[in-house]
Amino acid sequence: MAQIWKEQRDGHWSEHFDLHGYKDLPPHDVSPNSQLVPVYTYFVQVCGFTFRFGSVAQITPVIEYYQQIIRPSTRRDTTHNAFERDVAQRWFERLPGYLREEPKRQKVVKALERARDEFAEFLNKFPTCSMTASDLPTIKRK
Repeated sequence: MAQIWKEQRDGHWSEHFDLHGYKDLPPHDVSPNSQLVPVYTYFVQVCGFTFRFGSVAQITPVIEYYQQIIRPSTRRDTTHNAFERDVAQRWFERLPGYLREEPKRQKVVKALERARDEFAEFLNKFPTCSMTASDLPTIKRK
């Protein structure tokens, strides 16, 4: 049975979600003031592994990855960034291999879909770390 929960994020301990393997995922949620507008980190524990997401939008690419029974080649063109081939891992290369086994893969997809549905109210509710102040919606006063 999968466990799904969220925890309020205090401060900016996770402002580096985009580094070291999270580059291709949607950005995490941020709050201009975490005391007034709390943001959350979302957790899904399934098959002995805990997924941690900085926004609900990050769950969808992981579901799409685990829905693939046969994955395309992960080989990259290293002519432009040859120096990064040993250091830069993509987010899905950091996931444990045993979760790709068929019975576990199905459980992971089911748990992640349940989490996405459960946290749907938080989707696109917060600004993300890729937004600048000029991108934030303005509040018009009457």
